[in-house]
Order: sequence, then structure tokens, then C-alpha cells
Amino acid sequence: MTPRRFPRSLLIACVMLGILSSGSIAPAAACACGVAIPPAQTKIAVDAERAILHYDGTQETIMMRLTMASDGAETALVVPTPQPATVTAGSKDAFDELDAMAEPKVVGRKKWWPEAGDGVGSAPMESAPKVLDTVRLGPLQATTLAADDAAGLRRWLQDNRYPLDPAVAEGLDEYVADGWAFVAMKISADAALDGEIDPVVLTFSSDQLVYPMRLSKAAKVDQRVRNYVIAEHRVDREDAEMGTGVYGEPTVAWAGTVDAGSVHDAQLKKLVGETAFVTVIDTAYNDPAEQITDDYRYVQAPRDEPYQVVNYVDEPVKILGVYAGPFLTGLGVLLVITIVVVIAARLLGRRHRAT
Repeated sequence: MTPRRFPRSLLIACVMLGILSSGSIAPAAACACGVAIPPAQTKIAVDAERAILHYDGTQETIMMRLTMASDGAETALVVPTPQPATVTAGSKDAFDELDAMAEPKVVGRKKWWPEAGDGVGSAPMESAPKVLDTVRLGPLQATTLAADDAAGLRRWLQDNRYPLDPAVAEGLDEYVADGWAFVAMKISADAALDGEIDPVVLTFSSDQLVYPMRLSKAAKVDQRVRNYVIAEHRVDREDAEMGTGVYGEPTVAWAGTVDAGSVHDAQLKKLVGETAFVTVIDTAYNDPAEQITDDYRYVQAPRDEPYQVVNYVDEPVKILGVYAGPFLTGLGVLLVITIVVVIAARLLGRRHRAT
């Protein structure tokens, strides 16, 4: 029987954008699903992006957490969503709990034998987007936009100090054509940004579970993305990127059923409900321009099969500093030789006495 397709929900693509000051734009950096463009004369590095995805059939929730370092105190994000989103603050503890669940299981095993290497080591009239809502969350200001004209959206972003790389602008045009909304976020800190930014939650209506990655084609460096998909069942990816090779292939880091009783963080508990299946999926790219061709599309997996990475830790068994395997084998051989010698000596002694 053909498995039922899982309702696809989250349409989230993060474009890291710097806030433009006077002068030229500095070289861009990359995040897991977009591009970072710092202000002129500043540098920025986006180390990682993680996103918790949840879908209940009609409403989508994404909790996003970025890690970055910058010698400037300002940066910005543009996040497309299929419908206008409500923006609230997220919880760091939700990510910590999920990461703890996904930790590989360490199993010790006795190692009796050594291995080789042991011990070595112009444009028509533009229509500006409609500002639907603006909310401030500490150092972050989020503006929800509805756009039906790509040129108007680009102009609004430029006028509001969200400079666009041409490749990123082209990607945004595609999402405008698809009828998406956008959340533009600015982060202003008292000092240079360094480390993890507080998570942000976006909630919106949707009829699919998709994690858009097309904007990441503009990335110039290797990309890594982790999705924690909270759903009724285990999920698999089903999109055009499947079968592209080692990089670009999703890797399941953990999969299993989670119930409310095992969850401590209030926001994560709300997403899980009484019980849910969580699938943690990692994807990496070493050539984003060539390998990123489509959005992620998640569907229900054929079976709710749990999975956990198991790392075996060898525990050497040694006797007098020597691996027990060869030591005992050698001892056994020596014992056999000794027995043979003793038996032979006795036989020779009997023959000598007989003569």
C-alpha cells in the first residue's frame, strides 16, 4: 500500500542580510539557507542554523536559532513564509532538549585484539509591500510584509537598509511569484554579535511541510542545516535534491516518539502535545550553487521506525600490558607445546626403561 503523504507545512528560507551603511557592501558570508551581507567595513560569519518545524495540518510553527559572529553590532534577516506570520520569542531550552535526545548512544565493547595503527593518531511602476505588523523582541524588530510585486519588495528592502545580493534578489522574486509573505527582522545589539542569537518563533497558516532552500544557491561556502521535524509520524525528504550524492543527501541523526511527560521546556511541550514523533535530519553541501536545486519537501515515512546513532567505544582488555587475545593465545600455544613435550619425554622414558 502506498504510504499516505504527510501534510507539508513549513515554508521557511532564511536570507541573512547586513544593514547597509555608507560605502560599498562588504563580502558576503553564508548561513544554512541564505546569504549574509554585513555592513561596509565589517565582517560576519554564520556558523550554523537550526530550525524546529511543527505542523498540525493547518498551522505551521518554526522556531529558528542562529549562531553568528560579527565585528559589527547590527545585522538583518528576511524570512519568506507562505502566509503572513506572527512573530514571538523562542526558547533556547527547546533546542537543548532536542539535541540531548539526538545525542549518539555510547556503548562500550571489549576489545581483545589490537588493530593496525593502534597507538597512532529600470523598471515598471513598483508596488510596495504592505506592512501587516511590527513587533519588537528585545534587540530584534520584526516586520511582517505581504508582497505581490518583486520590484516593490526589493525597493522596500533597499530603502529600509536591507541590501540585496543580485542572486538573493532573484531568489526572492521566485517566492513573490509563489505568493509568499515575508518577515524582515533587524537585530541591533550594544556590542558586536558573537554567539547564538535568541530563538525566534514564526507561526502561520500552511497546507504543506516544506523547508525552502533555493536562496542558498547564493552561498559561497559549505552549508550545514539541521531540521527537527515534530509531527504525528516519522518523516522522509522527497524532493529533487534526493540522489545527488554524499553531500546534499539528508542524514537522519535521531528519530523517536516523544511524550509530554519527558519534555521540560514549556514551548517544546506545547509543540509535542501528548505525544509526537520527532525526526532530526541533517543535510550538508560542499557546492551549494550546484547542489541546491529545490526546497526540502517532507512526507510521511513508510514506518515509524525509531533510530539512534550508536558510537561504540572500545575498552581494551589487556594482561600485563598486552592485549588479552594474543596473550591468551600465546599462552595456550605454549601450554600445548609444554604438554606435547612432557608426553613425548614420558614416552621416550618408557621406551628407554623397556630396553
